[in-house]
Amino acid sequence: MTITPMINTLIITTLSFPLVPLLHIGFLRLSKAGRMKGLFFAVALYGVGWFFLIRALYEGISLSMFLGGAYMIGFLSLGYAEFFSMISRGFSLHILTDVYRAPGRTLGQILNEYSGKGARWMMEKRIPTLVSMQMLGKKDGALFLKGRGAIVGHIGILVKNILKLGGGG
Repeated sequence: MTITPMINTLIITTLSFPLVPLLHIGFLRLSKAGRMKGLFFAVALYGVGWFFLIRALYEGISLSMFLGGAYMIGFLSLGYAEFFSMISRGFSLHILTDVYRAPGRTLGQILNEYSGKGARWMMEKRIPTLVSMQMLGKKDGALFLKGRGAIVGHIGILVKNILKLGGGG
């Protein structure tokens, strides 16, 4: 049984994708670029390298090979971005690691001492990030959704309703 160039392209893409986290970690350690900028640069560098590798291996690249590989890179990149986001900013995961580090905490203790800084600290950290991402705005001390934030909020509610997830985070 012969493996087609298209299948080979997908195999090469999948097996070489672990380079993205390594590149991302390198960008995080060597530059002052933000976490997501580092991820973007890692994926972009990987994508360019992937393109030239496939092109060299097959003396050119067909549209279907390019699209198949590009979709696979996109799929794997989004998965990695979600994983990275969950690890670095996930509220639920943070609670789990806090309880792991100090077993026997009550809910009140977790709320009052969220990572030693309190739940207020967590909100004060997250809200400026959402403002800088143009998802939230502030006017007279009140928060309001901006264009992108309204779209993300609407999609979030829509998906929660479709999947019957309730009101949680």
